[in-house]
Amino acid sequence: MQRPLGSIVGGLLYGVWTFAIHISYGLPMALKSGTAQFLLSAGLTFVGVKVMTALFNLLQPPQLAACLACVGSLITTYGLIIGVHLLIGTPRIVMTLLPGIIPTVGLSILYAGILYRHGTQQLADGAAAN
Repeated sequence: MQRPLGSIVGGLLYGVWTFAIHISYGLPMALKSGTAQFLLSAGLTFVGVKVMTALFNLLQPPQLAACLACVGSLITTYGLIIGVHLLIGTPRIVMTLLPGIIPTVGLSILYAGILYRHGTQQLADGAAAN
């Protein structure tokens, strides 16, 4: 997830999807929407783990921190994507988002679980040391 190549490949896939579903609105709209989605997807994929980790580190106990990491990252991701597409006038925002919903939500839940497990392990290690 933190590797640029994976972010670029994911961004290209979603950018091409967005271009394809907007081509009927004309080449300029398809290019604008597709490029925006590529940049958003690639950028968010690259920094998503860092955002989740930062959110996780804001709270205790680990259960609450994991919830914040998951929900906060989804709000950030979809708020940014929807906001940018509204700003540039993308006509089919729901269709643009559709193929990424399951992987994005799934990844957020999975990584929040990893953070939770890591956080509870740190607490257990700290308790054992005392």
